[in-house]
Amino acid sequence: MRSIEKLALWLIPAELLAIILPSVITFVTAGVSPLPGSRSLVSLLMALSSLTYLIGHFVIGMWLLYQPHKVGSSRWIWFFFGLVAGYWALGIYLLVQIPAISSALQPGGSSEAPLSNA
Repeated sequence: MRSIEKLALWLIPAELLAIILPSVITFVTAGVSPLPGSRSLVSLLMALSSLTYLIGHFVIGMWLLYQPHKVGSSRWIWFFFGLVAGYWALGIYLLVQIPAISSALQPGGSSEAPLSNA
C-alpha cells in the first residue's frame, strides 16, 4: 500500500471523528441539569470538543514523521510542523517531493517512488 493511501486511511476517519465529536458532545451536554459541579464538566467537554481539529494535525504529523526524508532533513521538524500547520505542512512536504517523484517517473529513474513505504 502506498504511503499516501495509508495517510488517507488514517486521516479520513480522524477528520470524520473531528466533525462528529463536537456535535455529539454538544447534544449530550445540552441535557445536563445545572447541578453543582456539572458546569465545570460541561465546560471541560466543550473545550475538548473545540480541540478535536487537532486529531487530523496529529495524524499528518505522524505520517510526516515516518516518511523517508532527504539526508539532513529532520523527521522531528516535519512532525512538529505537521502538528502545528496540518494540511499546510502536508502540502509543502508534497511540493518539496515533486522533483524526486518526477525524476523517479522518468525513463532510467528509480523504480521505487520516494513516497512509498516498503
